[in-house]
Amino acid sequence: MRLADVANNTIIKIEHGENINPTLDTLKKIAKAFDVSVDDLIK
Repeated sequence: MRLADVANNTIIKIEHGENINPTLDTLKKIAKAFDVSVDDLIK
């Protein structure tokens, strides 16, 4: 995902449950790209 500066493979693994412990840094980048809080992202 370009907006989040996170590798597509990382996003795919998170979505498919293969990466159940993404780093806080990764979560922050994804949340920022979607303009939501990390809390909203992980609910």
